[in-house]
Amino acid sequence: MQEHKIAGVDVGNTFTKACWEEVNHFRCISTADLTLGQLREELRSAGITKLHLSGIGDASRVSEGFETTRSELSAIEAEITLQAQGVKILRGPEADQNFLLVSIGTGASFTFVQGDTYQRFPIGSARAGRTLQCRAALMGVTDMEMFARLAGQGTHLDLLVKDACPDLAGTPEGELVLAFFGKAEANSRRADLAASEVHDVAVSIVKDIMLMESMSHALPFEEVVYIGSTVGRLPKLQEYLAEWTQKIGKRAQFHRKGEYALAIGAYHWKE
Repeated sequence: MQEHKIAGVDVGNTFTKACWEEVNHFRCISTADLTLGQLREELRSAGITKLHLSGIGDASRVSEGFETTRSELSAIEAEITLQAQGVKILRGPEADQNFLLVSIGTGASFTFVQGDTYQRFPIGSARAGRTLQCRAALMGVTDMEMFARLAGQGTHLDLLVKDACPDLAGTPEGELVLAFFGKAEANSRRADLAASEVHDVAVSIVKDIMLMESMSHALPFEEVVYIGSTVGRLPKLQEYLAEWTQKIGKRAQFHRKGEYALAIGAYHWKE
């Protein structure tokens, strides 16, 4: 029997991603850059014959013409496990295996990782990629690459505590946000508005991390690993997440292929 050439596939609500091994490197592709038809053709051209499927999207969009298999775990349990395993593969065996995994895509999810123990926090953050897409559209920007460039050129217009109370300047309390878009005007630069949208999402996610850590069943962590298409393709979001993660006394970590963690985990899954 001819051995299958396998690809791990993450079928998400917004993007579909695939990963497989080539000679001396790991190939990763996404419908963020290709049409679904082009992604399928790339798989066929690479000689892929079997897909290890993961994700909560409609797999029929990509699986036709391929043999497929899935983990026997529920869709959510498989996503938690395979995504965490994919991140650990990307980080390497020498990296700390205890961290909080924050996946930022359409929404944001939070998983405590301690070695081989994975605990998903039951509530995610609604302010994430989809929020940014909708707000960009309201600005008349439908190309998220253009939005990322705009945000990168801007400075957020949020009103901080130190703006209202100058005597708190230079203190941690003074850096807190008093009102999102509090300094925005009708004639504010689009770049600054875009940066403000991103800052809103970053602060909201880090605030949720603080709330989670305060709960009695939260597992301890010092490092926050951020992954997902939204954070991977928005340098300004990485900048603000790193800034606010440091402010709450944690270390932020990003990986170049972090958005492919679930697909990588699926690829390495053993049937």
